[in-house]
Amino acid sequence: MKITKIAIKNIHSLKGFHIVNFEEEPLLSAGLFAIIGPTGAGKSTLLDVITLALFNKIPRIGSFSTPEMEKIGSVVTHNTDDALAEIEYVIFKKKIQIYLEDSKKFERQLERLRNGSRFFT
Repeated sequence: MKITKIAIKNIHSLKGFHIVNFEEEPLLSAGLFAIIGPTGAGKSTLLDVITLALFNKIPRIGSFSTPEMEKIGSVVTHNTDDALAEIEYVIFKKKIQIYLEDSKKFERQLERLRNGSRFFT
């Protein structure tokens, strides 16, 4: 499996829309790269979005079955109206996209993820 894109909108400390595209320069030709930045910049949030999409949990926070994660505010950036968490990856030459979007739907989608479903396009 190779992650090709991460798109985030209003998740944890990453307010606004952000894309990390591994199929564009400078990441395309990078053999190795580091995720660096000050505390609170969103480094761990990138990993949170990946584990949320792939494994149905955020290990540093805990499982979605815990009472803290039942509150949508523990994932979505404070004072924002919408959210997006999207991972695109290639496996066996097939591109797969997993996403959660729109704060009104976000909680229902998280509930489906807790029950084992995933969203594919």
